[in-house]
Parts: sequence; structure tokens; C-alpha cells
Amino acid sequence: MKTFRYLIAGLLLLAALPSQSKEEEISVSRSWGKLSGTLTVPDEGSDAAVLIIAGSGPTDRNGNSGSGLTTNTYYMLARALEKEGIASLRYDKQGIGGSRYQDPELYEQEDRLRLADYIADAEALTDYLKKRGFRKIILAGHSEGSLIALVAATESPDIAAVISLAGAGYPIDEILQFQLTRELISYNPGLILNVQSILSRLKQGKTTEDIPAILQGIFRPSAQPYLISWMQYDPREVIRQVKQPVLIVNGDNDIQISADNAEALAQARPDADKVIIEGMTHLLKQSEVTDPQRQKNDYLYGCCRACFRKVSDGHGGFHPPDMTFCRRSETPAPTQGFRAIACRRAIIIFSTTGTEKCPGNTNCRIFRSHCV
Repeated sequence: MKTFRYLIAGLLLLAALPSQSKEEEISVSRSWGKLSGTLTVPDEGSDAAVLIIAGSGPTDRNGNSGSGLTTNTYYMLARALEKEGIASLRYDKQGIGGSRYQDPELYEQEDRLRLADYIADAEALTDYLKKRGFRKIILAGHSEGSLIALVAATESPDIAAVISLAGAGYPIDEILQFQLTRELISYNPGLILNVQSILSRLKQGKTTEDIPAILQGIFRPSAQPYLISWMQYDPREVIRQVKQPVLIVNGDNDIQISADNAEALAQARPDADKVIIEGMTHLLKQSEVTDPQRQKNDYLYGCCRACFRKVSDGHGGFHPPDMTFCRRSETPAPTQGFRAIACRRAIIIFSTTGTEKCPGNTNCRIFRSHCV
């Protein structure tokens, strides 16, 4: 397990550089449709495979969200694992990307979802990896995926080890209470009482229609059954039941799931390895700031600044504007008036004709970012 401790700690902050591997589109039949994902195997083969389990929300196999957040975190992790000779499988959550529902009406039935559905999907993919001949199957769950990985490990003897990436160490109602209190204290402190009342009712397994408009995004009635199912799990109790080796990884600059969550998990499972990565955020990126928007800007614009410095110094170069980016699901840049340049953590597409300035530059307008 020590091997995974040092391997993963280093891999999470590596750029996903091009390397030799075989990538295969795979699918696994489920009662609702097909789970679709990408299996990445080094050319030399591997007897170990890491199943990358996404965090909450409409997240695809690469770690990107339907809400517009493009991080490519899971794609980068898969490529970095491949460079170390380890295979990986990342997948679109059900109802997202290629994991389409057979019945279109299921897209409108959010209230039917439970955490157990995502646990069952992870177990189905574990079975798939076993059938493909991988002798060591490691579950790497990010954020909410950490709890899914831990629960799946208690139910499957085929899992060799579990890695918790920025996983909660407390029940989700306690996490939400902390997060929302921090956000509302300076905006509308009165809403904190509403949050407490809502969470208390959900914890008892009861739904409520009395949700202030500003809290509908989190506590909308159709999402409440899922939250109730999630609240039934205490990560500390679950990790005590896991018999496999466990690696706990968090960042000291994670403002969503702070590093004390890793300590809570480690106390519940004293023989687990724990790694706190300096400067790492909840999205497994490096940043020196603690404000959410500034962390996002640091990831996008900070990369842009570094790239343009290289260009101005005569180092680095432009890529063809019509290049195909990363995955077929991603759209290339327009061919007129745009250029793309590779950065350590992303590909920044910028306008060569626009006048809007990118921070720290004179002629850069962010159009879209993609993984390397």
C-alpha cells in the first residue's frame, strides 16, 4: 500500500502528457441503459486497474460538469496512471454523456435516484474489470465518489484497495451545514436556520416542500430522496468496515472538504495511509488562494499567463486551430481567427482578433479550455 501512497500523491499533480497507451470505449449493460466509459491500458499491459469514481453532480468520465465546469481532472489522472504502467477505467455517470437512459422519461425522474444506484454502478464496473482479467482492482473515489468506493469495497471481495480523494469524513448533512453556513453567514444569516430545519427533517427521512428559492438548487423536492439516502451513511463507520488497504488523500487548500475530513477518516481507520498534498484544491488542482472563483481563475488564467510567457520568450509553439481535442465529445476551436496553445494543465484557445484581454496579457481572450 505504501507504493500507492507515494504514487498517487505524485500523480495527482502531474500534467497528463501524451504517451503510448490503448484507449477503448467500453459499455456495461444496466437495467436503465448502458454505462459507458474509457478503459486506458498501457502498451506493455497491466495486471492492476483503477476504477475512477466521480464526485457529485452531472459529472462525465473526464471530470467535467454539465454546469459548465471543465477540469478534465479524471482524464489527467488516467493519463498519469498510464504513464506509471497502471490501467484505469473512467466513466460517465448514469444519465450523463454516453451513459444514456433507454427511457427518455427517466431524465425527468430525478426523485427515483438513490446513492445505492451509483454504488451498484461501481460494482458492475468492478465485475467488468475482473472479467477483463485484471487481478488487482483499486477503487479511487473523488468527493462523493469516495463514499461510493468505500461502500462498494465492503460489498465486493474482488476489490484490492481503496483510494479516497478529497472524500468527506463526516455525514453529508454535517458537511452541508458547514458549507452553507459559511456561504450564508455574510449574505443572509437568517437562512442558516432554514438550512438547519431542512437538514433535520431530511435526516429523519422526511421530505419538505418549504424550501426558500435560493436553496432550491440544493434542496429541491426532486433531489431530497437522494439526499436522504446519502445521509444514511457515516463515512467513518463505513471505512471501519472496509477490510482492504485504504489510502486517504486530501489537499490543504480544499475549501469544500477540508483536510480535517481526512483526519476523521484516518482516526476511524488507524492503519490507513493518509497524504495531505500542499496547495491542492477540491478539484485536485494546485492553487495558492482560498476563494472559490479565484481558485478557478488560478487554474485557467494562471495557465494562460505561463503559456504566453513561453511564447514571448520563443519557447513553445502554436497548435493547428482545427486540432481535435482529447475526446470526440469535445468540439475543436473555430478555424478562423482562433489559435490554441498547450499548457501544463490545459489547452487554452484564444482569439487572435478579439480585443478583450486575458489577465497578465495584452491580446488573449479565453474561448475554451481543454485538457492536454
